[in-house]
Amino acid sequence: MIKGIGCSAVFLLTALFSYTVSAQSDESESVLSRRQGYAFQELGEYRKALFYYQRALALQPESAAICNDAALMQEYIGENKEAELGYLKAISLDRKYLPAYANLGVFYSRQGQYVMAVKYLRQRVDMGRPQDPWTVKAQEELFKAYKHVPALEAERVRAQAEEFSEKIVQAKEQMKRSADRNRSLDFETAYQKGLDAIRARRFGEAVEALETAVMINPRSNGAREALKHARFGKEKTLLESQAAMLQLDVKNRSVAETLDDVSSR
Repeated sequence: MIKGIGCSAVFLLTALFSYTVSAQSDESESVLSRRQGYAFQELGEYRKALFYYQRALALQPESAAICNDAALMQEYIGENKEAELGYLKAISLDRKYLPAYANLGVFYSRQGQYVMAVKYLRQRVDMGRPQDPWTVKAQEELFKAYKHVPALEAERVRAQAEEFSEKIVQAKEQMKRSADRNRSLDFETAYQKGLDAIRARRFGEAVEALETAVMINPRSNGAREALKHARFGKEKTLLESQAAMLQLDVKNRSVAETLDDVSSR
């Protein structure tokens, strides 16, 4: 009984190992066949290229890339229906495989199906990186397709205008937020400077700073109250200074009169 279990385990491990080796072998064969297909494609031997691409696809039927390669060759040799189905299958296998969208869009443009061309080319452009050269080429093909469909072209122009207007609004809002932020910082700076000047009894400097703060933010009760205090301090200091000068003047006059009285005796 124990031996039976051991034999079963060995069989399962052997089967699993054989499957893994077979899968790896199929993948290697597929890669080799795809390379051969690409070599014939570069030579312009599209039927031979298609043969090797289909061979590679048979070994890796879930590969969107190989499916796209085969569809491209079918388009080149005039098998348009098969090419269309091949591109669509590539997209169904991998929704993010961008070359299939571009190829299908160009295919529809060549067939005069510009509405469908716009659909797939626009998806290719929207999903691609703007700086990608292939995205730029897809954008160029998209503009060509738009010219054949006035209604879609008008829709595109309207959408671009709305997007541009929205960007302008966003830019204005951002500038306003930045200006408000800077204004807030300027208010805090002026307000704090005024308070510091009041504490140091530099009331003239305090009045100047707090007037700036109130001008920036007229709704600030704190700044307005501080400004009143600073102005009162400034006026009080001025009056005290004037009173001191008068007292000194009276004192000087009294001394002078006393000296004159002494000298007259």
